[in-house]
Amino acid sequence: MQIGMKKFGALVGAAMLVGLSASFASASTELTFDFDSTGDLAANFDGYSTGGTISNSSSGGIGNTGSMEIAPGDAFGVYTTKSSYAMGPVGSTYVFTAFLKSQGPNGYSGMGFTAEPSSAGSTGGTPFRPNDALGISVHGGGFKFHDGTTTVDGFWRSALGEGSGIGTVTSYDVADQMLGVGTGSDSDWYKVVFTVYRDTATSMDTSVKVYFANADGTLVDSSPKAEYTFNDRPATDILGATKIHAYFNLSGNRVYNFDNFSVNLDGGISVIDEGNPVVLTVDASETSGAIAMDGSVTDDGGASVTEYGFVYSTTPDPTTSDATVSVGSGIDPDYSGTTAVLDNGTYHVRAYATNAGGTSYGADVEVTVTAGSSGGDSGGANQSGSGSTLAATGAPYDASGLVALGAGLIALGAVVRRRVRR
Repeated sequence: MQIGMKKFGALVGAAMLVGLSASFASASTELTFDFDSTGDLAANFDGYSTGGTISNSSSGGIGNTGSMEIAPGDAFGVYTTKSSYAMGPVGSTYVFTAFLKSQGPNGYSGMGFTAEPSSAGSTGGTPFRPNDALGISVHGGGFKFHDGTTTVDGFWRSALGEGSGIGTVTSYDVADQMLGVGTGSDSDWYKVVFTVYRDTATSMDTSVKVYFANADGTLVDSSPKAEYTFNDRPATDILGATKIHAYFNLSGNRVYNFDNFSVNLDGGISVIDEGNPVVLTVDASETSGAIAMDGSVTDDGGASVTEYGFVYSTTPDPTTSDATVSVGSGIDPDYSGTTAVLDNGTYHVRAYATNAGGTSYGADVEVTVTAGSSGGDSGGANQSGSGSTLAATGAPYDASGLVALGAGLIALGAVVRRRVRR
């Protein structure tokens, strides 16, 4: 298995926040699961299945290099990532991608977000999926959008009609069964893309795109054969969760291979290793030559948080080996800290939190200091930290209104991608 994270770009946005000028470079992370090794599923997912044969094979799949393999016949399974994610602010985007080989007569496969690991109590329904799913399930003739409380049906062919709230961008009017044998892709392979955009503090916009693919993973056409939207979804369970997981689901007898599952998280979302605390970098900006920082620890990961605070450096992705502002311990959804006066220049800031399992970091925020000193020691003496209010305003931090604090916030991201082979 390879988990990928790759770096793109740097600062592309600026904002005015409570009267202070700040520049941001927020991290975007892509996790990729190629299922090329038979141990990939067990190492990276918690699963729950009620029937059928679902296995991680080292052959078959895209490029014949391995995939999730589903034996013909009804199979029902949900698999959630062991790693978790912190919900990002308004403007965050989440893109799920997978390749499916559709050869059976009926059934579904899909993906999305859930707030709970897979278990008997957290999965069910038709299609078989997390009960609180914010996701998509696709089948031969159409799809089902899920928002935790509502499931709405749609169809690839426009003449068959759409459920309430579904918008049509591109329909597939060649046959009733787009993902059917002999009626869609010649190879029976499809690329499905499910996108979630947090458009307000209390709602999400979602969309699904389907492409015809070849057996090597290349696309037959660069344009989707079908595209639909399902917007302004409340997704209360997901938006209110302290941490969330990505999932994929298999239901019935449709998909015989599921491969190259990826999740791209853009706009300040953190990826948290299993057992580590959940932490967010809420904001960082210059104030009188120093950097004022805001963070949030929302979940302890199952072990007490022994320390949280901020790290900063002149290079990207600082760690606790760099300059540190230690603030406190335990869970704290709203904490702040300030560095000493720094040399003029560009700095990278991240929130951090540590428990017995390890240290987690929030997104990398880039701040340019222009009112600091022209040279000398900027190693972090006389730093301060506080956990209760936003230092710049004294107002309580509200996780549902991160962007409302800074009207005009534009935070387009530098992207980080790491590769870990197991």
